[in-house]
Amino acid sequence: MAGQPLVITIVGVPNLPNVTEVNIRSIPTTINNASVVAKLRLGTTGLIALDVQIDQGNINLNGKVYQWFQIPLPNGGTGWVRDDLINVVGDGSRFGYGVVPTATVPFFLTRGAPAAAAPVAAAAPVAAVQPVAAVQPVAAVQPVAAVQPVAAVQPVAAAQPVAAVQPVAAVQPVAAVQSVAAVQPVAAVQPMSSEVVMTPVAAAPAPAPVAAPVVQSGPPKVICMMKGGCNVRQAADKNGAVVTRLNYKDTADILDAQQGANNDYFKWLKISVQGQQGWVREDLVRLTGTFGKFGVAAEDLYPNPAQDSWWSRDFDPTGAVSGIPHGGWDHAGNVGVPMMAGPLGGYVTKDMFCQKCGTAGISAVEQAGFAIGDQRLIQDPGWNYGYGHYVIVRYDNNLLPESVKQWLNANNLANAHAFVMYAHLHEIKVKTGQTVTPGQVIGTLGNSGMSQGAHLHLELRFGTNPNAQWPEIKSGLVTPARLFLR
Repeated sequence: MAGQPLVITIVGVPNLPNVTEVNIRSIPTTINNASVVAKLRLGTTGLIALDVQIDQGNINLNGKVYQWFQIPLPNGGTGWVRDDLINVVGDGSRFGYGVVPTATVPFFLTRGAPAAAAPVAAAAPVAAVQPVAAVQPVAAVQPVAAVQPVAAVQPVAAAQPVAAVQPVAAVQPVAAVQSVAAVQPVAAVQPMSSEVVMTPVAAAPAPAPVAAPVVQSGPPKVICMMKGGCNVRQAADKNGAVVTRLNYKDTADILDAQQGANNDYFKWLKISVQGQQGWVREDLVRLTGTFGKFGVAAEDLYPNPAQDSWWSRDFDPTGAVSGIPHGGWDHAGNVGVPMMAGPLGGYVTKDMFCQKCGTAGISAVEQAGFAIGDQRLIQDPGWNYGYGHYVIVRYDNNLLPESVKQWLNANNLANAHAFVMYAHLHEIKVKTGQTVTPGQVIGTLGNSGMSQGAHLHLELRFGTNPNAQWPEIKSGLVTPARLFLR
């Protein structure tokens, strides 16, 4: 790749689907009477870098000064575009970047001393093209469907830190897999948006017709979903004596349920195992049958989207339980396990391909040498701010379980829709704007982004605006238990 030109693609601010164009300036800054000489559509590619200069006004983000790239324009002139709004690939040695082997946002590269090189002749004007995917890198291979929401990415929203391990004394650990949920970018690190052009978002499609609720039936049972088995204790207390064990995927009849002792966050289920009775904690099992009479959950809730998975981490948004905030559930499993849409179908508001994760869906922690919580990941749209490949699906209010509607009505959220993020995927099987059928495979369980072990990060937010983007409904964040069975 050495000796090849440095090729630029316009990508804009990730995860903002209403951003369609980027401003091209007359000089390398947004101040000092820098006029807009052109607007280029997201996805415009094949632009050859002619020069790179530091921002003339020393404008910076968290201490890092923006760089500006001079590019040829369709009208025959040239202009300047800021380094947080583009991808580059090729030989950038003459500008101090060295060889960039894969499409990368140059704001996150370190610029050194330029290498001596012959001047590059101005390239012929390049016609603007329609975007293939707002944030898709030039060389990236789109997984099955176009890319996502976050969309956008990126949620510009406040941080959703690393998932917390649920404290479970004396309970068998979750295999060797210790996944960590990704962190949403803090608003302060979101690149300045003055260089993007906003256009109205198209209205969402009309809600699907009301369908009959999906309600389980049959004897109330638990299925052990801990890879190493479930401890069955003498009392509903994590410190209670273990009377027997339930192996992974074994079932047992439910006899009773009650809140755990000593301010335990979870409920406990009394079960019968081979003639012995004891208590098992609700997060360690999956429920089947008519269990709602025990007050644990309602039978009409959505099933866990990754059926062949086991419990890893719980919802802990403030970090009160573990000290590490976590905005969703984590379910560990094997790479490639199918990820299912809800039982009544839904609408894909965003599919987001992780540029740096690539089609292999790599882990920045295990395969790229980063540490969990590394701010370079949290601030990097190339890693989707740590979420890896992900999909956001909207489940319209009229398709929600009756028990969920009752809860929404009681909490001043009447008519709200459910928005669900499925993160750290291996593959994305759907695309933005697609209506999914009941139980359709929307992706596969993976280990992409800020992840340490294959798992699904499941996150739920409610919002009354069907067109809302993920950051706009941050206040609607709730435990996935409001919609899903464990």
